[in-house]
Amino acid sequence: MTRAISRWRVCWLGFGLLVWASMAACAESTDALTDWPAAAAPAKIGQRLAQRFLTGEHMLWEARGSLHYAEVATWVGALDVARLTGDLALQQALLARFDRMQHEQPQIQPLIDHVDNSVFGALPLTLYRQHPRADLRARGLAFADGQWDRPQADGLSSQSRYWIDDMYMITLLQTRAFQATGQPHYLDRTALSMRRYLNRLQQPNGLYFHAPQA
Repeated sequence: MTRAISRWRVCWLGFGLLVWASMAACAESTDALTDWPAAAAPAKIGQRLAQRFLTGEHMLWEARGSLHYAEVATWVGALDVARLTGDLALQQALLARFDRMQHEQPQIQPLIDHVDNSVFGALPLTLYRQHPRADLRARGLAFADGQWDRPQADGLSSQSRYWIDDMYMITLLQTRAFQATGQPHYLDRTALSMRRYLNRLQQPNGLYFHAPQA
């Protein structure tokens, strides 16, 4: 059943901020990043949001009938929260949601035909880091490799479109493939894409348009 996209965008952005805050809190020792009220600690809020995610239905593209990238991003964020907080029960619950989807709704898995769809591969690759199952690795790598099966003359993926959100979706998939395999060509793809996008999209004031014409 399709959910309102705006609601999922809030969850997506919320998870991104929480993961960043959690990692920053581990790396920094300043009071501003470590002295959290108990109810406002990033780990606690992240876990609560992840539990809320588990109770929801899948968000699908209305026209395509496949899983929406906003759910993929939220799911990956929930997995990162579970890993960073050492919440094994949450990790298992997020894996169970994936296995249930594959068994009961295999038709909603996206095709490897567009950057919005291919980011799905980051989900099984993130699960693989926590549950080293060969099927998860193979499924995720099919998306990472498929994204570069027809590279452009400049070396970028044929899915590249110079929209700034590609710098989350392409780089997430390719870096998770590197983490799963240790193969440097996945990082090379990420670095090349990031450099080309930054050179083309960044404005003199340091900000970015969403796309070259917008």
